[in-house]
Amino acid sequence: MKKTIYFVIIGITIYLNILYEWKEGALVLSTEVVFLILCFLESYFVQFKSNVRIVVDRKMIEQGEKIPVSVEIRNKSNFPTQIRGRFSVQYGGEKKRKKQILKKYIQGKKEEKITKYISAQKCGKMIVGLPRISVSDWWGGFSFPKKIKVQEEILVMPRRCLVNLIVSYRTRWFLSETDDYAKDKSGDDNTEIYEIREYRNGDRMQKVHWKISANQEELYVKEYSYPLGAGVIFFLVGGKLERYSQRKISIFLQGVASISMAMIDKKCVHYIAWQMKGDSFVCRRLIKDEETFYQFMLEFLEMQIDLLEENVAERYCDQYRNEAYSSKICFTNTLELQVNQQETLQINQDLEHFFEAVEIVV
Repeated sequence: MKKTIYFVIIGITIYLNILYEWKEGALVLSTEVVFLILCFLESYFVQFKSNVRIVVDRKMIEQGEKIPVSVEIRNKSNFPTQIRGRFSVQYGGEKKRKKQILKKYIQGKKEEKITKYISAQKCGKMIVGLPRISVSDWWGGFSFPKKIKVQEEILVMPRRCLVNLIVSYRTRWFLSETDDYAKDKSGDDNTEIYEIREYRNGDRMQKVHWKISANQEELYVKEYSYPLGAGVIFFLVGGKLERYSQRKISIFLQGVASISMAMIDKKCVHYIAWQMKGDSFVCRRLIKDEETFYQFMLEFLEMQIDLLEENVAERYCDQYRNEAYSSKICFTNTLELQVNQQETLQINQDLEHFFEAVEIVV
C-alpha cells in the first residue's frame, strides 16, 4: 500500500513537470527515484544481515499448560528494518496449522524479542515453526522473502485422569523370571539375597546363614529378594481407522498414560508392548516406577499412532513363548479397551468420565 501511494506521488510529480514546466520538478523527481533505489538496495542488503531463531524455555510440558515461546530477531546491519513472518503451531500427525502474524521494527545493530504464549490443548509432539520471513526497508516500501525454516519441537505430556484400578492378589503376588529385584522390600526368590540381618523370634531356621553366624557367634538370617517381574502386559493395539483424527490420538495418549500411572501408584510393575507396521519384532518396555514411565513416554510421544500393528498380542506370545503373565490389557487406537477376556469397552470422547464409571481389575 505504501509503495502504491509513493508511485502515485511520483506520477503526480511527473504530471506537474509536464503541465506547468516546474523548474524544481526535475530535482524533486530525481530525489524521489533515488529514494526508491536506496530503499530497494537497503532491503536487499539487510535480508542477508538478519537472523531469526525460536527459543523455548522447556522441551516438555503438560497438556493444558501455557508455555512462552520467544522469537529472537537480530539485525546485524547498520540500517533499520521491518521483519514480518507467520508464526505457526502444528501437532504431529495433523496437517492443520495455527498461524499468527509477527511484525517488528528493528534498529540497526539491534536485537529484539517477541514472546507468544501458547496453550497446549492436545498432547503429543507440538511443532512451533517460522518457515519464512519478509525483510523490508525502514518504511516498508520494498521487501524480500527469506526462507529460514526454524522450528522447535515440544513434547506435550498427556494430562493424567484418575483411573478406578484394582490390582488383584493374583497379580500382586505374581512371580516371574527376571533379573530385576525390588530395592525396598524382600520376597521369596531364594536365588537372590536381599539382605542379611540378625535373627528374630519367628524366623525360620531354613533361612539361617550358618557361615556368617559361625563367624559372628550369633544367629544371622538371609532375606530373599522380591523379583520385579511384570504381572501385567499392556498392549497398544492398532485398529481399522477410516478417518483418523488428532482428537482420537490425544485421547489414546492420555488413556495410555493414565492407566500406566495408575498401575505405578499401586506398585504394579507392568510391560507396555507394541509393534509398528513393517517391523519384524514386538517392542516392550518394563514400567516399574515414574522414571521408567517418563523414559517410555519420551519414546511413545514420538510414535505414529496410526501405524500400530493390530495383532500385537498374538505376535507377543510367539516372540516370548516361555513368559507367563497374570493379566493383560488391550487398548486400541480406536479407543477400545479390553481387560483379560472381559467385554470390550468403547471409550467416548469424555475420558475422565469413562475412567470414573469403569472399574479396571488386573
